[in-house]
Amino acid sequence: MVGAWAGLVVLACEREPPTEATPAPRVEAQPEEREPADTDAESPRRRRAWTPWGRAAEAEEEARRAMEEAQAEAQREMEELERTLEERQREAELLERELTERLAPSLPAEGGPLPEGPLAASRPEPEARAVPIPPFAHTVRAEAPVPRQGPRPRLEQRSAKRNAIIDTDAWFFAHGLSLPTWELPSAGGALPPQIPENYRGHSIVEAIRGDGHSIAIYSDRFGVGSRQVVVFDDAGDSLGALDFSAWPHQQEVHWAGLHEGVLFVCTYHMTYASSTGGLNAFITALELRSGELLWQSEPLVCNVQDFLLRDGWIITGYGFTAEPDFLFVLDMKTGEVVEKQKIKSGPEVILEKGGELYVRTYDHDYVFGVR
Repeated sequence: MVGAWAGLVVLACEREPPTEATPAPRVEAQPEEREPADTDAESPRRRRAWTPWGRAAEAEEEARRAMEEAQAEAQREMEELERTLEERQREAELLERELTERLAPSLPAEGGPLPEGPLAASRPEPEARAVPIPPFAHTVRAEAPVPRQGPRPRLEQRSAKRNAIIDTDAWFFAHGLSLPTWELPSAGGALPPQIPENYRGHSIVEAIRGDGHSIAIYSDRFGVGSRQVVVFDDAGDSLGALDFSAWPHQQEVHWAGLHEGVLFVCTYHMTYASSTGGLNAFITALELRSGELLWQSEPLVCNVQDFLLRDGWIITGYGFTAEPDFLFVLDMKTGEVVEKQKIKSGPEVILEKGGELYVRTYDHDYVFGVR
């Protein structure tokens, strides 16, 4: 039995030769999967950036950068302003020293009395003519005498630049300008001997130099209500005195000019015109000897420190905060406005030099050609 099984095994082995071993299949290494770059607009990172919280983060970052830039710009502007103010302060100091040197010979010794002129020492106070209340509207009762009226001046703007608001003294100095006034004793100055410091219980608030005459404006002892105007010649004689006490308190005399026996006065209050129904800031022409009204301008033409009488014309200006700001040219004969020039802010000073008009406003400096 055993022998039979052994034969079968041998027979099987002869019929099936051994097969070769099949090698194991090779497994190729797969590249490592990586998250795609953010260049794809649809990538997860980009999608996260466009989510509400992503946009909020970006907006916060942009706001932070904008704030830093604004702070840096403000710092630069502040430094520039400080440098400008330092320069203006140095200019003002130079101007003060120069004016002191110029005035030193004419000033009295420290602690000494002011010179007594013929009027202050021996002459009686002139009697003032009462000026009736005017219509406060453009009115012509008689033409002012203007023997030779030149061509109407036309203003041509040549320059305009912002100022530092507080650099008025530097502006005067830079252009060699000055108002035609004397510095008052209350400000440390000295009046010429023909002008008294007081008139009928009123204190002087303005002393204007003219050609062969001086105009003194007096207020009450509290410095409120410029009501008395007296004109003196260079010898100290009174050419005329006018009393504006009857006029409303809102219309104080701030400036005056004399031409051919006519006194031109600028009256105004320093607040909104609406507070007096628009009736503010007039120029009025009065016969000096009698106080008779010749004409009065339309309202809102004069609230500057000064005005110019020029070849039969008056150059003046008006402006206040949110109200319109203009320069005006008036006919000296009738007070009619013949030209107006828009400017950026309220005019303060108008002066002429070398054929050019220098205008100082609240925050701008102008130069106009006059032809």
